[in-house]
Amino acid sequence: MPLNFTKSIIINSREKSGLWVGIAGIFINGMIFVLELFASIMTGSTTLTADAFHNSVDAAASVITVVSFLFVGKPADRKHPFGFGRVEYLSSLFVGVIMIGIGVFFAKTSFLKILNPVVVRFSKVAFILMMISILLKLLCSCYINLKYAQKFSSQTLTAASLDAMGDVLILSVASFSLLFTKMTGVPVDGPLGLLISGIIIFSGFSVAKRAASSLIGKAPDPAIFNLISEAVLKAKYVVGFHDLVVHDYGPEKILASVHAEVPSNVPLLKVHEALFQTELGMQDQGVELVVHIDPVAAQTKWDHNRYNEAKQHHPAAFAGQQTMGR
Repeated sequence: MPLNFTKSIIINSREKSGLWVGIAGIFINGMIFVLELFASIMTGSTTLTADAFHNSVDAAASVITVVSFLFVGKPADRKHPFGFGRVEYLSSLFVGVIMIGIGVFFAKTSFLKILNPVVVRFSKVAFILMMISILLKLLCSCYINLKYAQKFSSQTLTAASLDAMGDVLILSVASFSLLFTKMTGVPVDGPLGLLISGIIIFSGFSVAKRAASSLIGKAPDPAIFNLISEAVLKAKYVVGFHDLVVHDYGPEKILASVHAEVPSNVPLLKVHEALFQTELGMQDQGVELVVHIDPVAAQTKWDHNRYNEAKQHHPAAFAGQQTMGR
C-alpha cells in the first residue's frame, strides 16, 4: 500500500474519531447538566448546582474539541505550510484553563460551606439522578475520551478525560455527603469539596502546562530522537551525525533535519541513494526527515558499530541536550 495512502487513512481515522468524541461529549454533558440541575433543586446542594453549570461549560469545551479536529483536518495552505496540527494543543490548553477555573470556583464554594455549614436535603430521586450522571461521566471519561486519547496520543482528548474524571470526583463527593449527612446529620460537603477542588486544579495545571510546553517548543521525545539517530547511523557510508533538529507541528506532523557525516571519497550519488532510503524509512515511522550530507576525512575501514562510537563521542546529544524543538 502506498505510504501517502496509508498515512491518509491514519489521519482521517484520527480526525473522525476526534469529531465523534467531541459530538458525544456535547450530548452527554448536556444530559448531565439537566440531571444535576434537577438534583440540585431537590436537595439544595450548591455543589450539585456548581457542577451542573460546570457540565454546561464542558459541553462548550466539547464544541471546542469538534472545532479543533475540524481545523486539524484542514490541509496545509500558503499561510500555514505545515498544517494546523497545533490547534489541538490550543484546544488542550483551553480545557486545562477551564479545569483550573472550575477548581477555583468549587474551592471557593466549598470554603464558604465550611464557614457556613448547610445541611442538604436527601432525595432518592436526586440520588438516582446523581448515580446516572456518574455512570455517564465514567462512560465519557474512561471509555470514550481515554480510549481514543491513548489510541491517537491526543492531548485534547486526554485533557477531556481528566476533566471528566474530575466531575466524577465532584459527583462522588456530593453523593457521599448526602448519605453521610442523612445518617449522621453532620454536613461534610465543604471539607470534601475543598479536597477535590485541589485535585481538579492540579489536573488542570498539568494539562495546561503540557499544552503550553508543546506550543512554546520543547525538547523532542527521546524515543523520536533515538529512532532518528539509529536510522541515520545504520545507513550505509554514514560514520556520524550532528545538528539533529526536530520540529513538532502537531500530532502526526513531525519534521526533522540532520547532518550526516560520510567519507569524502565515497561517490556523492551512492551516498545520496543510501540516505534517500533512510528518509523513506523514516516516513514510514511518521517522521519527515531531511538528511544533509557532510563530507569528512575518508575512513580507512568501515565500522558497523558506529552507533556505539557516536554515543561515546556525543553523550550530550544522545541525552537530548543538543537537540532543538520548536
